[in-house]
Amino acid sequence: WKEEDANHFSRNYAVSIADSVSGTAWYLKLARKNNDLLCATRHFLAEFASQQSSSYFKNLKLVPVSNCQENQLTQQYAARGDL
Repeated sequence: WKEEDANHFSRNYAVSIADSVSGTAWYLKLARKNNDLLCATRHFLAEFASQQSSSYFKNLKLVPVSNCQENQLTQQYAARGDL
């Protein structure tokens, strides 16, 4: 919590992220259907989370989606150098 956060957020919602925060969820919504972007974003978030030291960021749980075949996409984007 920084001083300037008080301008945007209620102090009632300030929570330490040193540990997991129960009930916390984030959702992303695409402006239009783009399966490639959806799957690439999911892969990037999973890779990024796995490299974090804070358990708050490291313990990412992605909701399964039928459009993404994680192993195939991982290989595809890694081969192109997009990751």
